[in-house]
Amino acid sequence: MKRTYIYLLLVLCALMTQGLFAFGSKEKEETGLKDSVQTEEKRRISLVLVSSSPADQGSSAGSLAGEASLFLFQEYAVSETGVKISSSRRFSMPVEGRKQIGLSGVPLAVEYELELIPSAPRAYRKVRELEVVFPAEELVSSGRVRLQPGRRALLEAAKKSGMNTGLIRIKSMEYKRRGDIVSLVEIARSAD
Repeated sequence: MKRTYIYLLLVLCALMTQGLFAFGSKEKEETGLKDSVQTEEKRRISLVLVSSSPADQGSSAGSLAGEASLFLFQEYAVSETGVKISSSRRFSMPVEGRKQIGLSGVPLAVEYELELIPSAPRAYRKVRELEVVFPAEELVSSGRVRLQPGRRALLEAAKKSGMNTGLIRIKSMEYKRRGDIVSLVEIARSAD
């Protein structure tokens, strides 16, 4: 008789414990789902445009908008032939400051401080962040600008992402005195 009660108590304890653990993990899953969907917001960014001569600075308005758009999520696809980034977002970008800076191996570089305001903020689920580091002098070859820093950072991050398609944006970009450009790039999936 005592054995029967002991077995019954053990079974009841096991059932109650399983129920508590299941309840706790269910709460964590639900909380994780709620936290994983995020929406883009307006933010202050710092970006650099490089040029091969002062005459090239006249065309910087279009380049500035193109580079600023890379700080918003863009769709990308990686294939055997390369990386394709679709940049079709609408936004405003009041420029708050501008200064010429010296980057190793780059004839002319201007750093812009601006506020980036997306017209239609995009909902996303963040997958990961990647750091991309490269010397600024690699942006210029034979006196000509090959790539702007933002585009170079996104192309490298897309290749390293491990995903064939997704969303990508520059989260931050820092310019080191030793001549390196360090970018933190976010990889995400659309929440739509």
